[in-house]
Amino acid sequence: MVAPQVHKGGVTCGSLSPSGKLLVTSSDDGTLQLWSLPYGEHIGSLLGHTAKVSWCTFSRDGDTIVSCSHDKTVKVWSADTLECTDTKIGHVGPVRVCAISPDGFQIASCGTNIKLWSTHFSECLGTLKDHVGAVNTAAFNPDGTLIASGGDDKDVRVWEAMVGDEPPPEYPMKRLVAHKTPVTAVAFSPDGVGLCSCAMSGNVRLWVWASDECLFSLASAHATGVNNICFSTDGLRVATAAVSGRIKVWSANGFEQLSEFDPAHGDETTCVGFSANNHVVDGNLVPVPQGERQPVITADPVEVIISTSADGTIRFWDNSAAMEEYRLNKLIAAHEEAREKQAARHAAKKEERRLQRLQDAEDRKGRLAEEMAIQAQHIAQQQHRDSLERARAGGPPVAGNKPSPRRSKIEEDAPSDSCRTS
Repeated sequence: MVAPQVHKGGVTCGSLSPSGKLLVTSSDDGTLQLWSLPYGEHIGSLLGHTAKVSWCTFSRDGDTIVSCSHDKTVKVWSADTLECTDTKIGHVGPVRVCAISPDGFQIASCGTNIKLWSTHFSECLGTLKDHVGAVNTAAFNPDGTLIASGGDDKDVRVWEAMVGDEPPPEYPMKRLVAHKTPVTAVAFSPDGVGLCSCAMSGNVRLWVWASDECLFSLASAHATGVNNICFSTDGLRVATAAVSGRIKVWSANGFEQLSEFDPAHGDETTCVGFSANNHVVDGNLVPVPQGERQPVITADPVEVIISTSADGTIRFWDNSAAMEEYRLNKLIAAHEEAREKQAARHAAKKEERRLQRLQDAEDRKGRLAEEMAIQAQHIAQQQHRDSLERARAGGPPVAGNKPSPRRSKIEEDAPSDSCRTS
């Protein structure tokens, strides 16, 4: 075992052992580091790569660590002795991601294509070549019979894994026209039915891969690209890690956001995962002197998320508390929104009543003007009739609207000329 040292560059990946007691991390500095939990003690360094180590992962039994690097190699390590037990040589460029099958006998690694390797022997079992351009991600399904991959050609492919001495498949069994930008990560659900994919556009999709059906698609799960995606151990939640440094957790049924860590890191978040033992972890993972160590994990059975970043940190998050806080914040926001809507409705009704009063006043004014016009018309018509009647009686017509001159009572009582005696 070499002398302990910590990362001196960005952390590209972190992988927990199945027991949850060990954590291996990889870095731009070309090293892997092994840590013990719950105290976050630094166990040792795994040295051998000559360039950036882009990915690392534990085997399901926890005895083996697999890593890949920009030095074009894939390495197999003993988790017990930290010694490199094998180096796979065959890629012609940087190796971006590696995955180990659930039975531990097969490794898939991604570069300009996908190569399949025997874990315990150096031989390359075969090459999968259907992608156009770089392959950025690969993952085995839970029973190890399938491999999903994604790359710069923006598509997701599902392959049959090699069985025994059979040759590798020449073509994938499924091609999913998935995204409009390069695919950065894929992950099978724990039951193997669902398949998540994410892209540099910030888009995240959930597929039923067997039927080519896209169940959910979030066009902008993040405002920036998504680097990594994973399912929780029970398959009910999905976590995404973004170039912005944010981490978001979603419901796998409906893709409703459940929690968010913003900012999770000071630089882009490179990898995200759910802890296997679901114990809460608090703070950053850094080596501490033996006498000053403090547990970073408590015994509370809550959901924990681990994340790594280009800022050089490894962090653990209590997602149970975050989901509760996010739920409460959503309730508060919904309550405030309801209050605002109620206030808006009240203001709208008040304005509606004001406008109605104005309209009623205008209507009354209009009706009054109409009644006055009708009354004036009736008066004019009556005057016209009176004028006609006087004209027929031999009297002078009424001129205009002036009333007819009235005779005095003496004139009315005086006899007419025809009745006077001489």
